[in-house]
Amino acid sequence: MSLIKWFRKNNRKLLAIAVVFLMVAFIGGPALTYLFRPKGGSLKSALARYGTKGTITHRDIMIAQRQLDILRKLGIPNMLRAQDISGILLGELLFTERTTSPRVIGALRNIIQSNQLRVTNQQILDMYNRDHREEIYWILLKKEVEQAGIAVNDEIAEDMLRRNIPRMFEGVSYAQLVNKIIQGGISEEEIISAFANIIAVHEYARIILSCEDLTLAQISKLASIKNESIDTEFVRMPAELFQDDSPRRSASQPDQTEPSEEELNEHFEKYKHYYQAQVSEENPYGFGYKFDNMVRLEYIAVKRADVEKLIEKPTQQDKEQYYSNNKYRFIEQVPIDPNDPNSPTTGRLKKFGEVAVQIDNLIRRDRIAEKIETILSKAKYLSEQKYSGVEHAELKGEKLKDLAADYTEIAGEISDTYSIKTYSGKTGLLSHRDIQEDKYLSRMFYQPATSDMISYPLVQFVLAVEELGLDDIVISNINKPKMYETISPVMDSLGQIAAVIRITEVQPSRVPETIDETVDKTTIKMDEDAEETEHEVFVIKEKATEELRLLAGQRQAGKKAEEFISFAEEKTWELALDKYNELYPPEPNEPNNFELVTLADLKKIGSEAMEVLSAQTKGFAGARLSKSQVKARMMIVNKLFSLVPAKSDTPEKLPLAVEMQPNMSYYCIKSLKMNRLDRDEYYKNKAISVYQRDFMECQNLAFEHFKPENILRRMNFRIVEQKKKPKDANEPAENYDVQPG
Repeated sequence: MSLIKWFRKNNRKLLAIAVVFLMVAFIGGPALTYLFRPKGGSLKSALARYGTKGTITHRDIMIAQRQLDILRKLGIPNMLRAQDISGILLGELLFTERTTSPRVIGALRNIIQSNQLRVTNQQILDMYNRDHREEIYWILLKKEVEQAGIAVNDEIAEDMLRRNIPRMFEGVSYAQLVNKIIQGGISEEEIISAFANIIAVHEYARIILSCEDLTLAQISKLASIKNESIDTEFVRMPAELFQDDSPRRSASQPDQTEPSEEELNEHFEKYKHYYQAQVSEENPYGFGYKFDNMVRLEYIAVKRADVEKLIEKPTQQDKEQYYSNNKYRFIEQVPIDPNDPNSPTTGRLKKFGEVAVQIDNLIRRDRIAEKIETILSKAKYLSEQKYSGVEHAELKGEKLKDLAADYTEIAGEISDTYSIKTYSGKTGLLSHRDIQEDKYLSRMFYQPATSDMISYPLVQFVLAVEELGLDDIVISNINKPKMYETISPVMDSLGQIAAVIRITEVQPSRVPETIDETVDKTTIKMDEDAEETEHEVFVIKEKATEELRLLAGQRQAGKKAEEFISFAEEKTWELALDKYNELYPPEPNEPNNFELVTLADLKKIGSEAMEVLSAQTKGFAGARLSKSQVKARMMIVNKLFSLVPAKSDTPEKLPLAVEMQPNMSYYCIKSLKMNRLDRDEYYKNKAISVYQRDFMECQNLAFEHFKPENILRRMNFRIVEQKKKPKDANEPAENYDVQPG
């Protein structure tokens, strides 16, 4: 029999088999667990165990899947994500895939930051590190709640559903939604039971996480930090204005104005293990020479203004066609009654003449964007041309470097092909601080080709290169960058520059060996008159010299502060300001160097604020700088608080000169008043402070409570593995091993 005849004869059987496979492929998930359970097993056969005697069977898995499906139909995932952190995490655990969602992660981060939670990047990642399907965690959470004696009455659950369904489904009634679900073969009792279970799990989490006891001393401290404040007026005397005023003097060199080699080396050795601007009690001035993580970038860039010259100007026909195809863009809401601005509104299509200029700009914008995309795609193609035929897994390390195309040649070809000015070159070794301070790089964002359409700051992306081991993008859905891999498209936030970029060198953080070390800090050159050979070099010795001169200026600033206060007391503060602004005039078009600064309602910054910041920024390239900036502010504000004695509202003596080391200056303080928390306010704010602290701790602990690994551990979960049938017929037919989960 020929193959064709055999197919014709058995086509019905083949069709049936195909339908079964399509059905299995479509339903997947728990159905596969059932269809492919061990031979000889049943719905009651054990898959896993929990606690001392608890068993999870195939039937339990199917029931759990059915309940989760009911909850999805009820809109529970959205309801949970509109709750607190506990609700969001519960929703992510039960109703999402194991991969992370940048949008959900972004929402979580916003909540974490706004509520000042001590949550690290790794804790967020741990929520997606799951070894089992969501049905397992749902079963264990329900059993945990059941063992704790927590339950929600079916009548209460039904009442909650009746009140919430119209809000969640924009006017759809309880009966309408429930009847629709019932048509799928699900009873109303099942619907209410599933909803009661999810409410019980969420409520149990709230109860178990909000059990922290605070002492009276802790409550008092919380209330005072939140509600006590300081009002002050002062004139700042910055060290940099006085560093040339007074010669540095020593016994051996009485007239030397520059530090000696010995002083420079001593200063370098003292601070070489600190990063620049790393403010602390041990390093209050923030001196430091330790090199941060750095990357060298190579780039090909074009300017939007140059691309605009390449596009065709929109014709009248182009604009009319655009208007005809995009009328929805030009509808405005106007009052039905022109004489009553408060009357109901209706949509009105603007006339072509009203939006002609707008349409012209929109067409130009779209054409420029298309041309930029074309140019960058061409540059990316040319840079990756040698990759064809190479396995993706092999494109890393030295292989990528060997296949790297010459960016200078590519820039020339782009320039010739499109008749456009291109800019290409290499930067020096740049740290997070260097990139953030550059006028071009600080504005640049990378837009990966993903469905999320989320842009990442270039500084965040390039410093996440694997060789540096940071976590800036690890919770997104894009891979970390590789050395010599093309990063495209890269745009600046102002829309003025577009580029392709690659990382050509990485230098991890290190302590410099000598004060004579230098580092190339050249950034992107986009100016017409910029010389290709121009380099910006960081010289440690020059930096050390500058800082020692600043220290001399700081000492002089202390003297000037005392002189200023004496003159202000003798005359007036206004005359003192006029005198010093005349002695130390500002640069052209700059404000005066000395002015009376007024600050009100300054709050003390507690150590907990630093703990929160440390947790939230752990693993990020800019974490150190952020913490140093907060630490500097904390030291300055707390110094002001320390000037006021206990049981007083102001310092014993005013005005006074106070050194502020973190910002290299002295403050000439004219007034300082502490707004203390009186007894009545204390009792009024006591409950609020306790509630807020309890809420924050509850949210912090939610990440531990719903961490998949912790759920398995709490419930002593372990997998049951079926042994093969023994060869000896006298031995039992089935036997099971229990393996840890």
